[in-house]
Amino acid sequence: MTILSRHQGPSIPSTSAPTAAHTLVKHLAEQLLPRVTPFLTQLRVQEAERDRERALRAEQDRAFEESRRRDADRIQQRAREERAAAEERQRAADAEARAAEERRKAAEAKKQWTAHRMAWRRWIRRGLVVREPRPGETGRGKTLRVGVRMPDGRRVVRFFGENDAVTALYAYVDSLFIPPEFIQDADPPTPPEGGSVGEQGLVSEMEASGKPAEKWWGFKIVLAYPRREIVWEAGKRVGDIDVLKGGGQVVVELVADESDAKSKHKAVAENAEDDEYHTESD
Repeated sequence: MTILSRHQGPSIPSTSAPTAAHTLVKHLAEQLLPRVTPFLTQLRVQEAERDRERALRAEQDRAFEESRRRDADRIQQRAREERAAAEERQRAADAEARAAEERRKAAEAKKQWTAHRMAWRRWIRRGLVVREPRPGETGRGKTLRVGVRMPDGRRVVRFFGENDAVTALYAYVDSLFIPPEFIQDADPPTPPEGGSVGEQGLVSEMEASGKPAEKWWGFKIVLAYPRREIVWEAGKRVGDIDVLKGGGQVVVELVADESDAKSKHKAVAENAEDDEYHTESD
């Protein structure tokens, strides 16, 4: 606070007394205000400048806070993205590990099944593949000539009696898949794992494996032309199959393994148009 002017004394007479209204108003208007107006103006200018600086600082503070908030949001967003990416990489790694483990198990199961199937295949060659009928032999009924075309292009001819079981036909075809290093004389005399002998042992093995006959054999036999499948059935005779009553030409088709079905699906689709056969001349 600053004292700008002091006044004392009587207020009358009203026109000339030291504290009369007229005297005070005249003093303010003619002496005091002209003297203090520049100072007051300066104060107002300084206050306005302070207000402007405060507003500028407040704006700068708001801008800084907004920038800081945006930076914090970006950092948090980047952190979330990095966590999400890390989690996705972990999920992908876990999925790949699971897939690799499944592939390993599938490969191991396939390896075990292949070994198991080869053991049965070798016993089948010894125990279920029947000899060809001898000339003049009548005990097995009419002799039938069957031409077989294998998936690898091999062509073989085999004679069967019409009373021979369809299992004998399938057993013979099955024996053609045995690699040459497995000599016939070394084939096991009894079924693997102590199974029953004869066709009943084969049926029991199929039931125990849980695989349908077509999957267990791993192939199917079809008449070359017109194309017609010769389905394996326990107890059925070769002579009971209409298309083989006079002999014939058959084609062996592989059945895709379930574990390879997905990977081979595209190839099978592409080769579907090639699934045609023609009669092989006797």
